[in-house]
Amino acid sequence: MGEYNKTHLPIEVAEDRYILHRDYIAHCLRWSHVMKHAKIGQTVLDLGCADMPLCMAYYTNKYKPERFVGVEIRESMLEKAKQKLAKAPFPIEYVNADMCKEFHKIPRYDYDIICSFEFIEHIPRESVEPFLMDVRSLMNLESTFFLSTPCYDGKNKAENHVYEWGFDELKELLQRHFTIEKVFGTFINQASVKETNDVCVLETFSRLREYYDSNYLATIFAPLFPEKARNAIWRLKRST
Repeated sequence: MGEYNKTHLPIEVAEDRYILHRDYIAHCLRWSHVMKHAKIGQTVLDLGCADMPLCMAYYTNKYKPERFVGVEIRESMLEKAKQKLAKAPFPIEYVNADMCKEFHKIPRYDYDIICSFEFIEHIPRESVEPFLMDVRSLMNLESTFFLSTPCYDGKNKAENHVYEWGFDELKELLQRHFTIEKVFGTFINQASVKETNDVCVLETFSRLREYYDSNYLATIFAPLFPEKARNAIWRLKRST
């Protein structure tokens, strides 16, 4: 097994710059998308949770889960999360584990929501399917699994990513183990929007560009064209 990357993109950096890059906007919108599907009293698992911003979203928006489990390889991130969430009014479990080697450390609860955001691009390609199979083993037929990762366009791969999956390549893999309920782009290049040749979309894009910068436009139009997006979020169910 090759090495994997442990890069973290802290939301605090976005606050320091005062202008939000599309990566940070996409992070926030992923969390809000989960919150749209969340219900009070659910059991939530966040795989590759970093310092647990998703859990903070539950806490600050008063969505009280039955239990929240965060799994992270970097103990320093979990310690940071413990400080931020010290007053959270619901049980939180902090699991320090390498998910490619120590998935067995994750408690086997009856999870309602499982999330893995921006994780699989940081591990070797050959480790991704075993990881997905491990996730599937934690799901029941009612569980929802949210997975996000970049979509490789054949040209541009982030230097800190071990392997980026092409959209169709990942879709084929996911269909082996899950039912794809929905997929949305999370950000998209402007050139890809223009390539749609959709008159209504292009007119709206042009009008919005008078106000929004490219970072916001990238996230506004991405959900409409996941196949053309540079990053996507997949909403998955366990296949029967």
